[in-house]
Amino acid sequence: MRRSIPCCGRFLWLSAGLGFLFLALAGFAQAPAVTRWMDPQGQPRRLHSVPADRGSLVLSKIRLPDGIRAVPRAAATNRVCVIVHSNALAGAGAAITNFLADLAADGYDPLLSVYSGGSAEDLRAYLAALYAEPASLNGAILIGDLPHIVYEMVQDWGWGEEFEDFACDIFYMDLDGTWADTNQTSPFAAGKYDTRGDNLDLEIWVSRLKADNLPAAGTESNLLNAYFGKDRRYRASQLQPARRALLYNDDDWSDLMPDDAETIGGIFGDDHLRVVRDAESTRADDYIGHLTNAYELMFVRSHGYSHGHGFYEDGRTNFNYVYTSNYLVRSPPALFYSFYVCSGCDYTDSNCLGGLVVHNTNESGLVAWGSTKTGGIWEDRYLYEPLALGQSVGEAFVAWFNAVQAYYPSYAPRWWYGMVVFGDGTLRFSSSQPVASVGAGAENHPEIRFNALQGSRYEVRRAGALVAPAWTNASGEFVASNYAPVFVDGELAEPAAFYAVARLENGPSNLLANASFEVSGSSDSRARHWEAAAGESHGDYWGSAARVDWRCHQGASAAAVRGAWSGNDYGGWWQEGAAQAGRSYQASAWFWADHVENTWTAAVQELKLEFYDGSFGLLDSSGIGLDDVEETWTQKTVQATAPAGTAWARFVVNVSGASASGALQFDQAVLAQEP
Repeated sequence: MRRSIPCCGRFLWLSAGLGFLFLALAGFAQAPAVTRWMDPQGQPRRLHSVPADRGSLVLSKIRLPDGIRAVPRAAATNRVCVIVHSNALAGAGAAITNFLADLAADGYDPLLSVYSGGSAEDLRAYLAALYAEPASLNGAILIGDLPHIVYEMVQDWGWGEEFEDFACDIFYMDLDGTWADTNQTSPFAAGKYDTRGDNLDLEIWVSRLKADNLPAAGTESNLLNAYFGKDRRYRASQLQPARRALLYNDDDWSDLMPDDAETIGGIFGDDHLRVVRDAESTRADDYIGHLTNAYELMFVRSHGYSHGHGFYEDGRTNFNYVYTSNYLVRSPPALFYSFYVCSGCDYTDSNCLGGLVVHNTNESGLVAWGSTKTGGIWEDRYLYEPLALGQSVGEAFVAWFNAVQAYYPSYAPRWWYGMVVFGDGTLRFSSSQPVASVGAGAENHPEIRFNALQGSRYEVRRAGALVAPAWTNASGEFVASNYAPVFVDGELAEPAAFYAVARLENGPSNLLANASFEVSGSSDSRARHWEAAAGESHGDYWGSAARVDWRCHQGASAAAVRGAWSGNDYGGWWQEGAAQAGRSYQASAWFWADHVENTWTAAVQELKLEFYDGSFGLLDSSGIGLDDVEETWTQKTVQATAPAGTAWARFVVNVSGASASGALQFDQAVLAQEP
């Protein structure tokens, strides 16, 4: 998609592209530990009332203002129905009108309907009628206090049968299935659904913007106006998330982290994940500390309740909480949230976690998904694969639900019938290519801001026109040192210009996975792809090697070889990639060594580049010493040509005879074929 955005008499041309990993389908999976209701006061989960009678359907179709016309998107249908409660429209009408224009500019065909009365069944029938029309329906956004249904069931999680009822928005997404109330014997109740049949696939997605019961954040009108302001700034690339993700799995789900990291890494890359999984590392105070860090996605698996969640600590003797108030006070810059938290998205409770996170009035939160009941999302790859391909959250949600329901039909009711999406379901993750905006810098020079992958190479290009443009490199090639670079064009003399920010892909490709050690392995002190014991056949560590977070050249983790204080006076790391004879390769990394308080020395400390044949016999080795590295990050590089018979090139950091104190640390490792 290309857009020209006027700003200060100049224009910015944006380009986006996608290049993602495709994740292979796996076989039948064992269900993970279920999320459990854990109220800090020990209160049990409440039963839900039968929804009140709202009378006959009163729904008015509103003619859209002139100028709101969609540019068709590449989708089966681009129609989106926005249904807004009349009370919400009264306080946020102008913002909703702008929102409809933004949907149209993004390629959707928006329909606006104002609700004043009627049941959930009436609204479902209305959506089904729209879906049946030739133009069909992609999804719907419910704004305000719109009706819901309650589903009830008896389920068994392995310790006996238990009854549960919950708000169920799947009702609105399944437009041709049958829903019935067949059991009214206590604890079941009349007016609640308990049976679903016929075609179980979801036809559309539905997301909610329900702000009428969030008094901790503000009034409904203020919250909706603030939300649509954020939504507009995100679409205009003025609100730019860092291309990073936090993955935070408490004790009961640490075993899911390798799959979670691989799934989310398909979008962000291993070096742009912050992974926390060890039992004593997942702590409430540590998680709260992460809230103010720059992430695009926060991915959480923990027990909790509708107003927060928590983490086991101190050998599971304590369970400490993160409350909704922590999110409001900290205003996390993250925009997308995956809550695998029991009832964390139960919007029938005032001030529920998912609602408050999305409706934070600061530049915080746009979309959240989670459950109104026990259970929660897993087999997440079916959600993130469509997101990686540029589909909206709503479209990805439908793809995920239909996949897991088909593969695990017996699991679906108790695990996933409570899943909901809060926020604008048409939104998509920011692209792997830079998303940029322009503003007026010092002396009115254009200031180009864009999101970036830290450590990647970019250039800002400029042209005077888009008709047969003559692009020039305005910035020169540079490596992004953070997730939000800024370039000020101090040379521009023309009255107008177009800009393109390009991520450069023509440099040497790194053969190392998890090269900045951001993704943990079997524990937080181990690194994925650098641990043979975890099933990795092309990388390992030995001796005193450990993944650490003491100081880092990039991200939040690095590799270390520690002194004899750790129990060994030797250690190292290696990882290899496929190589070809006659080609030149380089191994490099950034190094740091303790020298002031804990003096580090070693009889041998070296970076090596090794070559192996197809049977893993060593053919040749080149190295460089690290004795001159002190307490400043220093890049070291070794280069060599692969000899005849080479099948593998190996990056190695080797230490022996280490001192009693101190450590050698390295980050941003590279093993690459030279161009």
